[in-house]
Amino acid sequence: HSMWCGSRPGETHTTYYATPYGTFPLTVETESVHWKFDERGGMLSLRYRIDLGGQKGKCALRIRAKAKE
Repeated sequence: HSMWCGSRPGETHTTYYATPYGTFPLTVETESVHWKFDERGGMLSLRYRIDLGGQKGKCALRIRAKAKE
């Protein structure tokens, strides 16, 4: 299964994550999405909550990109 985590704040997506120890439900809830891009590059910032079989956590991802010179 694949899932797009960069959704709108407050949206949740649920799928299943298969491991050698079994398959677990995986739910991701988007807390925030911020981006700013122009011809020189930009930044994408995601914050989300994750629930994997009842184990809960928070995650953050920040990506910076710049155009080739």
